[in-house]
Amino acid sequence: MTSIIKYYEGIDSVAVIGNYLPRQCGIATFTTDLVEALSEEAPDINCWAVAINDKPEGYAYPEKVRFEINQNNLTDYSVASEFLNISQVDIVCVQHEFGLFGGPAGSHLLKLLGEIRMPVVTTLHTVLRDPAPEYREVMCKLSDLSDKLIVMSRKAFDFLKDIYSVPEEKIAFIHHGIPDTPFIDSSFNKDKFGVEGKRCCSHSDCFPPIRALKMCCGRFRPSPENTLMLPISSWEQHIRIF
Repeated sequence: MTSIIKYYEGIDSVAVIGNYLPRQCGIATFTTDLVEALSEEAPDINCWAVAINDKPEGYAYPEKVRFEINQNNLTDYSVASEFLNISQVDIVCVQHEFGLFGGPAGSHLLKLLGEIRMPVVTTLHTVLRDPAPEYREVMCKLSDLSDKLIVMSRKAFDFLKDIYSVPEEKIAFIHHGIPDTPFIDSSFNKDKFGVEGKRCCSHSDCFPPIRALKMCCGRFRPSPENTLMLPISSWEQHIRIF
């Protein structure tokens, strides 16, 4: 496949800020997949990561992680900005989710972004419809410090325009996507979990349990009684803002 990224002259390095595997977190999986996909798609571009740690000792990261930030240590964010500037990164790509960055409403991230000297592209994994004042303030400042905002739903696109007054031309809608994996008959995995013969609805528990249950039942009307709801992950367990 012909690389699309190679047509952007002047881009030699991209740094992605977010959680990173082996940390057990949905954003870590997303960031890792993104860095690996960019590296595969454009091997001539130096793509690496700045990892956010939720514990002082960090994790046993692969070589793609070149810098680590203790999420609650504001000084780390300033040191990270110095590292990015010295490394002469061409683009910084932020994976943003509330609860991943330290400070009120994740405001520590703003210090880092305010001190770097390269364009910032921020992927918003959550855009709140009815934000508390501190979350609205952080989102508006994050928008000001970003050259482009990426959302993964049309609803989030509209929220940014209508609620946060972000100019439409500053927002890009890109589908979330998943790694390309071979299809496996669902019966194989159903046997492993003892749910053969059942219809299964999976969800991430970023939704409150009762809301997820209603969504699940609604998809299988008029007969949801033979349906099981299986939570996929609990990576948002430390975030309770909905």
